[in-house]
Amino acid sequence: MTKRKKIVLSIILAIVIIIISIASYIAYIFLCGHTVKTIIPTQFHEKYKVNEKFINASIKENTLSNKGLTLLLTNQTEDDWGYGTWEIEHKMLGMWFLIKPRELKASTLMIHPLPANTTQEMNIDWQYWMDDLPKGKYRIIYEIVNPKDREKDLFTYAEFEIK
Repeated sequence: MTKRKKIVLSIILAIVIIIISIASYIAYIFLCGHTVKTIIPTQFHEKYKVNEKFINASIKENTLSNKGLTLLLTNQTEDDWGYGTWEIEHKMLGMWFLIKPRELKASTLMIHPLPANTTQEMNIDWQYWMDDLPKGKYRIIYEIVNPKDREKDLFTYAEFEIK
């Protein structure tokens, strides 16, 4: 086989692999009960996660369902911090994807206080903004505001699984 034929076959094979990967991804999204319009890649990157020694997010025991949960957001510092809105992400094919809500949440533009050395308990019912979550791995993400550097985007999250 000539060198030119090997190159052409390699290119064709690469294109076929890409097409199969994309088709598998789309099929997986539909099987999970989402549509392509409601799933977008995450905008949150681990380097912007608040150190858990400062701000910690966890799910209160026995409150998780496919309709909502109770989140505990704990400020373990001597400073007052703040938090914004929440987002839900679904882990698919080893990557996180944001589940886009049907409509904008009213709390999107608000910053809520998270006083020093306190825990906020929040009952979150996402049925109004999105459908019940199908089986899978998820995380609920909160934007965090550092009182000393309000320009830096920070976040924290709690992972959970719907069975």
